[in-house]
Order: sequence, then C-alpha cells, then structure tokens
Amino acid sequence: MPETGMSVATQQAILYDALTPDRLELILFPTEQCNFRCTYCYEDFAKGRMSTEIISAVKALIDRRVMNLKWLHISWFGGEPMIAYDIVSDMMRYAHSRCMAAGIRFSAAATTNGYNLTKERFIELDRLNMQTYQISLDGAAEAHDQTRLRIDGAGTFSRIWKNIVAFDEARREGQIRNSSILLRLHVTPSNVESVHELASLIDEQLEPDGFVVHVKNVGHYGGKSDADRKVLNGWQPEYKEIEKRVYSKLSRFTPAFSDAVYVCYACKANSLSIRSDGTLNKCTVALNSESNRIGSINLDGTLSIDNQKIQRWLKPLETMDTGALGCPVRHLATATS
Repeated sequence: MPETGMSVATQQAILYDALTPDRLELILFPTEQCNFRCTYCYEDFAKGRMSTEIISAVKALIDRRVMNLKWLHISWFGGEPMIAYDIVSDMMRYAHSRCMAAGIRFSAAATTNGYNLTKERFIELDRLNMQTYQISLDGAAEAHDQTRLRIDGAGTFSRIWKNIVAFDEARREGQIRNSSILLRLHVTPSNVESVHELASLIDEQLEPDGFVVHVKNVGHYGGKSDADRKVLNGWQPEYKEIEKRVYSKLSRFTPAFSDAVYVCYACKANSLSIRSDGTLNKCTVALNSESNRIGSINLDGTLSIDNQKIQRWLKPLETMDTGALGCPVRHLATATS
C-alpha cells in the first residue's frame, strides 16, 4: 500500500468498495434536457431523451449482470431526470423487479431540481426503494429565483419548497419510509445572508428525520458564464466561517458528509454513467471531455469500453491520493497537461 496517511484498513475498504464485482452502480441520464437554466450550469443540452433502443439495452445489461451481483444501485442524473419521469418510473420498476427476483439488494438515488417531484411521485418511488434525492437551493426565495431559473426565466423556489414540504408531510404520515432528501445549500458571494435565511426556514418547517444538509460553494464548472462569475474558495477561512454559521442553525439536521475520505464514483471500476444516447462516461461533470468518453452500450446490453481510458480514471486507487480520489478529473487534467 502507498504511504498516504490512511490506515491500511481504510485503504483496503476503499479498494473493496471501488473494485468488487458484486456491486454495480449505473448512473443513468433518461434525458439531457432540462426545464431550468441555472446561471452557473455547465451543460449544453445538446442531447435529448433516451431512446427506446437504449432503454432496452440498459435493461439487457441489468439482465446480464443481475445474477452475479449482490447489490445494484441506479443513480438518476441529467439534464433534469424527472422531466422524463416515465422513463425513470419504468426503469425503476424493471430493476426493482429483477433484483427482487434474484434476491439481491436494489437501491436508487436522484440528482434533481425537485420541480416535478409531487407527493404522489415521492410515494411511488419510495416503494421502489429510492433512497436519496439531492435537491439544490440557492438561498431563500428572492436569491434562489435569481440563479435557479426556469427555462422561461421564471423563478422556481416556491414550487420546489412546496414539493419538499409535501415530502416531509408524507414521511410524517408514514407514506414514505425509505427515502430521504439531501438539501444542498449553494453559497455564492452575493447570497450569503439568504442562505442563512433559508437555514432558518428549514429548521422551522422541516423535521430532521427525512433530511440531511450540505453547504456547498458554487464553483467554476466550465459553463459559459464561468469567466464572469465570482465564487467563494472552499478552503478560505471566510467560507469556512459561513459553513460553520449555517450548520449551527441546522444543528438538528445531519450533515451529508463526514470527515471520512471521500471517494468519487468516477474512480470506481464498478460505477458507470450511461448517457441518453448510449455513450459511456465516468464523470457527470466533464461531459464534453474526450477522456471521459470511455465507450458505449450495445443494443444487446454488452459494453464496448476503451480499457486504456478507463485505467486512467482508476489511477487514484493506486496512489491513494485523497485529492485524486475525491475528484479524479482533476488528476487527469494534471496528468495530461
């Protein structure tokens, strides 16, 4: 094992989690369109809905792998996955049914703006073992509605908050038992006070059992507005003090991440992103990077993968460098520069 400051047991646990063939995470893009136009978004929305052929190919992949797995996990991404709710619901039912028949664990998660998640949909997906939704808020209503805009320019906070409250009510009523929401509170130089206002709203109106919280500075992600946008450095004392104040207001709620070493899905051999056109990626951020296009799914559910490319993504598992484990795309950029 390399000298990393980590214990041997920690390194062995990381390697097992990332390399064991009896787990599979599929990150699925049911559509790459979105009903929002957030001011800091890095996506180009060039691709549309997943075709029936690719949906069938993903199902065939599940059929090929399910008998050799102990755990299948599906993560929904986009675009905004819930504007293709019919695909999400269909695939969830299929995967859940196949895993139950095979006697293996099935779980799911979704990165979503929350706009199209009604109480009825929360309940339906909970029954199919949806475990986590990540929903981002850019402060309270006034600040949020300046940056997380609908495609027509309208604000989005009121409807998202209504859906979050409906989720909380369904949990209190016992209609939701498996799911929780990760509330990601985005911080920018201009919305700090609004994030504090939002933290107070969360504390006053929501029960902590169904929620975890994560304070996150908005960064430069490669979008068109990157050059003109000011951001807070996550390592600066100023930002750390903001985090501390917000978390203190949310002391009843569990933080989303502990002090344990974070290992990104992109450097795990058993995690794979399948885009709406069948392209295989490792990272869900560097979508247009050539090094991120590692292959494609075939119509029979087999995979065509460039092994040289994928090995570069797994390199942090050799070095155990915590920075590269947490964000392997940065390691790739350094290695190729």
